[in-house]
Order: sequence, then C-alpha cells, then structure tokens
Amino acid sequence: MIDLEEVISWARKHAQEYGADPSTLFVACSSAGGHMSSVAPLTPGKPAFQPGFEEADTSVSGVVVLNGFLGAYWHQGAESSPMGHARPDAPPVLIVHGDLDPCVPAADIREVADGLLDASDNPVVHAELRGGHNAFALYHSLRFEAVVDAVEAVTAWVRSQERSHRA
Repeated sequence: MIDLEEVISWARKHAQEYGADPSTLFVACSSAGGHMSSVAPLTPGKPAFQPGFEEADTSVSGVVVLNGFLGAYWHQGAESSPMGHARPDAPPVLIVHGDLDPCVPAADIREVADGLLDASDNPVVHAELRGGHNAFALYHSLRFEAVVDAVEAVTAWVRSQERSHRA
C-alpha cells in the first residue's frame, strides 16, 4: 500500500513532465493489485500509508478494478479491505468481475460493490461478466473489448465531471 501511495504521489508531482494533467489521475489494477487499487484511493493522507511523505497528495480521480480480491487480507480485519475505508467522498469506482472466478466468488464482489455504493456520494459501477474467469483481462476477446470501452466511457465521464466542477 505504501508503494502504491508513493506512485500516486510521484505521478501527481511529475505528470506535467510527461504531458499529463496532474489533476486527473486514475488507479487501475487487477487481481491482488485490484485490492490495492481499491484501498489506496480511499486512504489519501493517512499517515500509516504515507510514512515519510505524509503531506503528499495521494488522492485520485477514479478507480478501476478488474477481477480483484476486495476482502480483508490474511485475517487483518476491515482495515485491510476497501469496506474498512468506505466514505462519502470516495472517488468514482468501476469494478469488473467474472461470475465464474474460481479465486474470488462473484457474490463477495457484489457485496463490496453494494457497500461502497451505499457509503459513497460518487458512482460505483459494478459489471459482472457472465462466463468470466479470474484472468479474463489477460486475453483479447470481444468481451474484453467491451470492458475496455466501459473503462474509457467511465474515465471520460469522470474527467468531464472534474472539468465542469473546475469551471
């Protein structure tokens, strides 16, 4: 988690050097990385996750989780799960998960998505892929093309909302 928070901070600091807008930053990961990408955006500014860079901006514009594990890690309790950090000002979230994932039951993801939606004032979109397995994002398919289109649509919507709030 600390490494991901550092990456977010670094990206915000150096975005303009690479022609990017530092005010717009999305975190997207899959599997165990999906877990981190669902917790880090809910913990900006928490000293425990930012030792040595407590003042850095680690907020994000939105989150994309593909076939991620979203529960508590190794019996660490709610603090290790996104639900332990759910809050009204959480960024928008897109969760895509296969209903045939043998590693993480789709019902568990539905429960987390519903909990995040209940807590957040921002959209939480949950797309469950019929027939999708854990590694659906690793292989090119028409289904994955639709996921890419959904990611593009959600991130474009979030960016448009940010622009309208700045105006």
